Amino acid sequence: MKRISLLFLGLAVMLGLSMTAFAQDPQIEFTGGTQSSYGGFGTGLYSGTLNGTNTEFVCDDATHEIGNGSTWNANAWTLSQVVSAGNGAFAGSPYATASGDSSNGGSFTVAQAYSAAAYLANLLFTGADPSYINQIQYAIWQIMDAPGNGPGNNNVNASGLTTSDTAYWVNLGKANDTYTNPYIVFYSPDGNLITSGPDTGQTAQEFIGETPEPLSMALMGTFLTLAGFGLGKKKLFS
Repeated sequence: MKRISLLFLGLAVMLGLSMTAFAQDPQIEFTGGTQSSYGGFGTGLYSGTLNGTNTEFVCDDATHEIGNGSTWNANAWTLSQVVSAGNGAFAGSPYATASGDSSNGGSFTVAQAYSAAAYLANLLFTGADPSYINQIQYAIWQIMDAPGNGPGNNNVNASGLTTSDTAYWVNLGKANDTYTNPYIVFYSPDGNLITSGPDTGQTAQEFIGETPEPLSMALMGTFLTLAGFGLGKKKLFS
């Protein structure tokens, strides 16, 4: 019984530390690394920190540039929260909702645009084929805040589109514009401006990230497994 108490006490402490680390107002730092590049812009997963912890982000903002070491404060929004204008610096005004340009994938609602971007970002987080990283990234930018550009064909109404075309991925995002994922978070700049680093005073970017809940659940599973081994009661976990 004492061993069980100690194990679950340790679990509570570790989960508490995990929750505390991410409960504070998010502070983002771009540390300079990008997964790929196209057209002079970094694409795919960006390296950075979230409240000092190393992590990876996807950029959904092609209208602002940031340099290595740029830091800013952010607001965190899940897909269930980004449903109307006003949630942060960029949430509520993606390009596709206002463009009306059907060739570039317009006619999204706010919620649809963010769901489509989240779906495509999740492809990058979960290991998309390196051959398509640039196309997926430019599709996210095309949906959120930029006219058509990127590798291959950009006209979503064109026939014969393939995975080599940015428009193929825009259409895939649109086909998943009701996508839900509680672990995807949009980090909108709080106050818009970079607070330190080489671009201090300039407008920050909106990033897409993943929350730490999966780690917490993994920790719980680890502790439950350890508890099982410690007790020698395999039937409790069969």
